[in-house]
Amino acid sequence: MNCIRWLLVMIVMSLSSPMLAQDDDARERAQERYEAAVRLYWQVADDTDATIAAFGEVIAIDPVFVDAYAYRAAAYRVAGDYAAAEADLQTALELEPDSALAYTMRARLRLDQERFGEAWSDANHAIELDDTLPVAYFNRGRVHDLNFNYHLAIADFSKALELGMTLPQVYHARAIVYNQAAMLDEAIADYETVIAMTSAFVPVYFNLGTLYSSAGEYELALENYALYLRSADPIEPMVYRYQGEAHSALGQHDLAIEAFSQAINVVPLDMLALIGRAEVYRLQNKFDAALADINTGLQRDPQDWRLLAVRGLVYAETGDYEAALADYNAILSIVASERLYYHRAIIHDKMGNVEAANSDYAMAERFANRAP
Repeated sequence: MNCIRWLLVMIVMSLSSPMLAQDDDARERAQERYEAAVRLYWQVADDTDATIAAFGEVIAIDPVFVDAYAYRAAAYRVAGDYAAAEADLQTALELEPDSALAYTMRARLRLDQERFGEAWSDANHAIELDDTLPVAYFNRGRVHDLNFNYHLAIADFSKALELGMTLPQVYHARAIVYNQAAMLDEAIADYETVIAMTSAFVPVYFNLGTLYSSAGEYELALENYALYLRSADPIEPMVYRYQGEAHSALGQHDLAIEAFSQAINVVPLDMLALIGRAEVYRLQNKFDAALADINTGLQRDPQDWRLLAVRGLVYAETGDYEAALADYNAILSIVASERLYYHRAIIHDKMGNVEAANSDYAMAERFANRAP
């Protein structure tokens, strides 16, 4: 009897060993395909269809590969197929109810769906389940960002980087938040890191240009705007206006006019481009051209104090002080600043209104000395 039992055991083992070997081989192939699919997902110039297919191949080899379902859900989200994403996440959590990856990918989906409370809950739960998962911090950082919790977002993006998720997407996300938190040097550093890592993040050149402009580095701003225009498709029309502002700040008036004109050609209702061009025309003493732009703008918005301010300066510089004073009186009934009071004071001076001029100079000084 013992001999028979021994023979049966040996037969079962001989039959099951090849099956176990096949299972091990399948898992190894699935893992290799999964790692390749994850790399494809995080490529900057990603092909969503190819990414979805790649994770599908993993699942075909190993139908219980939880992380493959979670990542395929993320790819479906990027493709805008939220129903397919939901189905994959449901499968992942049925297979492994405590899958941190599934929860963090669901948090990102909820963010796109503007279900912010659920996004917050899932993002936190993912980190509770696995506090070493970099993508969980990255996704929670996105939740913080959209809730205007910039310093918490920065902390989470930094944690993702610390845990080894040194991808351009993470640096780019942190750069955006640094900018929103008025941490311009840090934002510039992160944008430059993105550019050093990949040339595929074309919008970075535009963002970096605006930061350099904010920092007064107009030459660098113009270099980045040029790089953006060379590669971007489609082009963000505001870049032409920003080029105009940078050229104007550098005293490159003809180039500023050219850039502002391009902005107006693309977006005729770009009031800031119209104001910018009018101001440069004024600086060039091309008063008729300045007034033409100003009047075009005022036809759209008769109460635009920025246009009235430029027109007031044009009137003052052409000796029409009564008209200039009327414009500045109208402006100061809408908005007040050191610069506006100072300009009106000069107009009063020119008209011989000494008392009114002194009053406005005093108001200008009061605004200048106000605590920020």
